[in-house]
Amino acid sequence: MNPSDSLKPYRKYELLLRLIEGDLNDAGLAELERWFQSSGAAEEYWEFIKNYTAVKIYEESRLDSADSAGPADSLLNADLWQALAEDEQTAPEVPVSKETLDAVSAPSKEIPKTRPRVSKLSIYTLILSTAAILMVVVYAHLVTFRRGVEVATLEDSIQAKWGETDGALKAGTRLATRRSHYLRGGVASLKFDNNALVTVEGPAEFEIVSEDRIRMQYGRLYCIVPQEALGFSVVTPTVMVVDLGTEFGVQSDFNGTTELHVSRGLTRLLAGDKQRKVSVEAKEGMGWRVSGLTSEVQEIPMADSLFVRQINSKANVVWRGQKALSLADIVGGGNGWGTGTPEIGIDPRSGKRGEIRGEDREGSREYRSLAGERYIDGVFVPEGSRPQVVSSQGHIFQECPPTNNIFFAEIVNGAARGLTTAIYRKATCQIGGREFGTADYPGLFMHANLGITFDLKAIRKDLPTGFRFTHFAAETGLSSDIDRTPNAEVWVLVDGQVRFHTRLQDKSQFVPIRIELKETERFLTLVTTDGGDVDHPGQPGMRATDSDWCVFGNPRLEM
Repeated sequence: MNPSDSLKPYRKYELLLRLIEGDLNDAGLAELERWFQSSGAAEEYWEFIKNYTAVKIYEESRLDSADSAGPADSLLNADLWQALAEDEQTAPEVPVSKETLDAVSAPSKEIPKTRPRVSKLSIYTLILSTAAILMVVVYAHLVTFRRGVEVATLEDSIQAKWGETDGALKAGTRLATRRSHYLRGGVASLKFDNNALVTVEGPAEFEIVSEDRIRMQYGRLYCIVPQEALGFSVVTPTVMVVDLGTEFGVQSDFNGTTELHVSRGLTRLLAGDKQRKVSVEAKEGMGWRVSGLTSEVQEIPMADSLFVRQINSKANVVWRGQKALSLADIVGGGNGWGTGTPEIGIDPRSGKRGEIRGEDREGSREYRSLAGERYIDGVFVPEGSRPQVVSSQGHIFQECPPTNNIFFAEIVNGAARGLTTAIYRKATCQIGGREFGTADYPGLFMHANLGITFDLKAIRKDLPTGFRFTHFAAETGLSSDIDRTPNAEVWVLVDGQVRFHTRLQDKSQFVPIRIELKETERFLTLVTTDGGDVDHPGQPGMRATDSDWCVFGNPRLEM
């Protein structure tokens, strides 16, 4: 069927009128574009513009002058057009004398007020000129419709793999409407010009519809909508989600099933078809699923960590809404959000990260700054016989007790399971009856004597937008794998000042830690010392550090 055959005349004229008057929506633009691709559409459009312009001029002329020449239909008469054109070409010149010119130019005492008459030929010339201008305007509309309008920017991406039509999109690339994007893998962050932030997780297919709407065929996305972007919407094959001032995630499966999870604020969920529409007010903490087969809408539990909410490629941060940042993960080379390598340690003398080995080694008696680490300021073996430096800015741990300056293992992200298996043939690794060094309950294993300082200022710079941490929290104790009597001390310092201290002498001990952190405080230091036992080097089991298997269970910065 010819595309123009399906567009009724009244609908055609309605669309053209709305286009000229700037009142045409996206759906109407699509209809009009299809019609313009049909044969004869340009001629029909030209005739419509002439008629439209003539009527507009006639209406204005009629309102301005009661004796305006001729009815509207005479303006559209082809014979009159031809006659006027011929008259313009063949009319003889009219001689004008100097006296006449002087009389015309001479000032008059009273000039009667008359309304100038408009030449019909001038009107027709105006009609054609206006039609030509409008044709350019309409063409620009349609070109814009095809090519799209840039309304968003690719702000950031991590391991993004784009479809062939996208190529290798980079941060800063402007994104236009009317184009489908295929994110095969990874994560991309889009910032709309109205400051709405949309994070898309691949695989996903999406299209930016307008400055306040995105359509997703399949995939996951998370929206953070500020007040100035109120009304931002997400469309999938089965639903429309309209923001009412909120943060929310949308997942659309290949079969059309869609889930909405509202983290903050309020949204409106619209589903169904013309016969059966469903409108649901989705509040904070609620989740909804719409079936792609039946359009059935049902409430589901909200998933806190289902969506990537914000990313930072410079810090390799992929944040899924976690409320705490893990210091153990940072020791494992991660960013605090679970990207670190488990069961890996940092040597307090060299500052290098690597495998763990159980062997008595002497400390260097120096603070080792780690310039190559993003969040770790430095490491050390506490000794106490001289002022103990605990930061790159020279903060001093005044209360540091004397130690034997010996450490047995590295600072470990995990439970040092390889170490315990090799020596004692077991690896239960529990504190307070709970297994540590797991994904659910991370552990920082610090067999005395060890110290590590974290740079809170650097961590703050990479936190998700709008968040800050308020406390350091953990549980401390001794690993359940020790066989002999321990005697150790655990310390927590902020900018060199002691904020927590306890002595551990029983592996059943389990001591909670929670320290408030101010925005002005920069360095957080965790220290384990040997408890001051008499040290007998060379005698098995008689070192001051023997069985001082200290652990920080789930050491975290709470947001």
